[in-house]
Amino acid sequence: MKLNPTYIMAQQANQSGLLDKLFKVGAVVGIFFVGRKFYKDWQANKTSDAAGGDPNIQSAIKIKEAIQGPGTSEKELFAAAQLIQNWSEVTKAYRKLYNSNLIDDVKNDLSASDFNKFLNLYNFSKRDESGNVVSQKNTVKKGVWVFIEKEANIRKTPKYFKLTDSVKEFLKNPLLMSKGKNTSNVIMLAKPGKYIGFATGRTAADAESPQGTLYLEFGTVGIDLKTKKAFNTTAWVASSQVRTEVKPFGTKPNLKDFHIITKQSYDFALSGIGDNTNYQAELHTNKPTVAVLDKDGNLTGFAYGIGTILGYKEAEYSQGNKDYFVFKNVQGLTRMVEKREVKEYNAN
Repeated sequence: MKLNPTYIMAQQANQSGLLDKLFKVGAVVGIFFVGRKFYKDWQANKTSDAAGGDPNIQSAIKIKEAIQGPGTSEKELFAAAQLIQNWSEVTKAYRKLYNSNLIDDVKNDLSASDFNKFLNLYNFSKRDESGNVVSQKNTVKKGVWVFIEKEANIRKTPKYFKLTDSVKEFLKNPLLMSKGKNTSNVIMLAKPGKYIGFATGRTAADAESPQGTLYLEFGTVGIDLKTKKAFNTTAWVASSQVRTEVKPFGTKPNLKDFHIITKQSYDFALSGIGDNTNYQAELHTNKPTVAVLDKDGNLTGFAYGIGTILGYKEAEYSQGNKDYFVFKNVQGLTRMVEKREVKEYNAN
């Protein structure tokens, strides 16, 4: 069959037109995807640039840094969990920065028990606008009664001590045992059914314990078995083992309903380590302007005025020729300050 040249030209024109349309559609689609990637990159860069002044963005970045790469740094991840101030804003920042879901990324990177621990530590640190803990079953307002609901270790410091911790200390110094020294922070084992004291209003989350533990501090009156005199002290107990009760104003405690701490058992705890950290001490500024650092030593801001209360002392730390106090501020965040710029005051 002989083809008409005009027909052939028309077919070629139609094919050319179709190719031209396909090319234009492809170009539009390509521009869309490139534009979307450009926008997301721009958005991520903008979010990253704002990190310096936004704790939610900082938390998102710290979480990503902890889980990225071949291995997860659980220690850094658990520390980041305790600094989250607004879960919703952190997840939004994470999606903008990395175009991914924070909870899925963390869950896929951890075992089931560690993921549960991550959530526990975040929940322990949730606070309202006034800085008060809002996520636990117990009220920790100063003065509420603390009742032992389950068998609980009463501790000198808010930290879970494994048996291996004590073994390590004894291996360092075998004479500790013969000297009657103790490397555990446990003061006593409290059985259920009695009160242990009154909440001071302070809590501390311990990321070293198996599931993450929230400790609450209580104050009580103990007895010195040698002198038969009473003494005031504070100690810590796992929040999960107790319940707190609000009693009518003026209610007087009956000593037979309380566990009694002895001065001898209190002094024996940690006697082999020499951990004399005073968890009751408030840190007050002694200079007009004092630099406040985060736990990595980065500047977070300044405290102004002599006598400003920074927070409660948690530990002491040295780096190079400088000595620091590690403390919890009123928002419950871990901060550092140079020792020479503050004074310690007993808060009780």
